[in-house]
Amino acid sequence: MPNRVFFLSSHVCEGESGGGHGVIYRLYKANQEYKLLSNNTIYVFINCVAENDLGEEQFVIQHETQKQSTARVAIKKYIPNFIRIRNQKKRYERIGIYLEELDKKYSFGESDVFICHDFRVAYVFVNRFPQLKCAYIHHMQGSVYFEWHSETGLNSRPMKKLYDAMFCDICKKAELICFPSKGTEESLIDSEPELKAIVENTKRRYLYNGVSCPEINSIEPWVEKISKLTGYKFVTIANLNAAKAVERIPEYLYHLKQSGIKFTWILVGNGVQAMAVKEEIDKYHLKNDVIWKQDRVDHLELMQLLSVSDFYILFHKFSIFDLSTLEAMHYGNIPILTPVGGNKEIIIDANGLLVSDFTDVSSFLGMIQSGEIDTMRLKNMRIQRSMFDDKAFLQRYADLCNEIFRETKRYT
Repeated sequence: MPNRVFFLSSHVCEGESGGGHGVIYRLYKANQEYKLLSNNTIYVFINCVAENDLGEEQFVIQHETQKQSTARVAIKKYIPNFIRIRNQKKRYERIGIYLEELDKKYSFGESDVFICHDFRVAYVFVNRFPQLKCAYIHHMQGSVYFEWHSETGLNSRPMKKLYDAMFCDICKKAELICFPSKGTEESLIDSEPELKAIVENTKRRYLYNGVSCPEINSIEPWVEKISKLTGYKFVTIANLNAAKAVERIPEYLYHLKQSGIKFTWILVGNGVQAMAVKEEIDKYHLKNDVIWKQDRVDHLELMQLLSVSDFYILFHKFSIFDLSTLEAMHYGNIPILTPVGGNKEIIIDANGLLVSDFTDVSSFLGMIQSGEIDTMRLKNMRIQRSMFDDKAFLQRYADLCNEIFRETKRYT
């Protein structure tokens, strides 16, 4: 057992959220109940540091808006590449200073284990503290550059060269490279095949995320209105970027509508692809069938929404292992996903649909006609609770920490 475990992120703590920072918070919550990690586990965010058993008040939770200004994106296109790279370097320098301050406080040692949950903090850590062993968890959808491209809508050869070189540096220096699923690794290589060799020559592990979902005793008025709508309720919760490819969903829903299926699509999300999504909704005349929440929605309200919906639909181009999909399954939603990445590790027992042709709705119609909807709901609830709950999720991280510690003991 390691002396201490440090979970590191260069993001602010947003509580129950996606991304590596959301995973760290979930690890903290899970360990409060199951106590599987070291008694000396430190959870590091850029705005706060939390330790075991000190209470929820130590977290300074900040919710960043989901809104993405299209004007801001347009302005970014005119920033020279050397300025982008310079700004990146400044950010890494600030992270380095922060880590050195933590080292002064905690006196990092070779009997400690460090788990880096985002790319920036991993890159800085392996270069500032090369004598210490750590693991990098790649929570991105595709390569680092592909995620940057997805979030900004921009293309840049210098940024691609920089991000690829930094990723390779992490692979060479970290003890382990870990993925939320085997599909995450597949997505990274698919988005950037030239990284295949470095990935496959690195020791790696797969850490399937898990979720803990609240019991729903009451719902907000806007959710109650949705619960009373007739027809099926499809839900999508996603950042609107190139990887999530939400703009591909309207075509599929249009063909369902043409087949006589009555539904409402509840979309929660915003991002650089928002205009493309709107254009597709208009193109397929679905405006009256869509409820679109573009502002941030409280996590508990999202869980309330999932508790009254029927299907969770998301047509990723690249997929890791979405927490929102697991949360939807917890409440009995049937996932309708594309056969990419971690999606193929979620639909494992005829518990949903994998869709590659968005004009073909025959599998959905067959599912409805089979009368197996209630059975599939229960199957999804069982799969989530048995394979992707908090305890199983925490145990995988506990095993990872112990494995790294055994490796580091050789050098102490």
